Amino acid sequence: MGQRLEELMAGLFNVERSAITDSFSMKDTAAWDSLKHMELILSVEQTFDIDLTFEEIVAMQSVHDIRRILRGKGVNGEYGSGG
Repeated sequence: MGQRLEELMAGLFNVERSAITDSFSMKDTAAWDSLKHMELILSVEQTFDIDLTFEEIVAMQSVHDIRRILRGKGVNGEYGSGG
């Protein structure tokens, strides 16, 4: 999950992949506004072939949160470095 998530987010937010750490969050990233959040949600659902609930979407405030939710959906680290 790690590498794919990092690449997805780096492209979406136009940052270096190395910037996508667990602490990368909505509150600290000006580009991560409500519109980008919905783009992120759609990309995550398509990339990992999952459906997210409203509660999960709202809870996705940081990379750490996204990884936790993906693990809860059965997405594991087989696609990259994890985290």
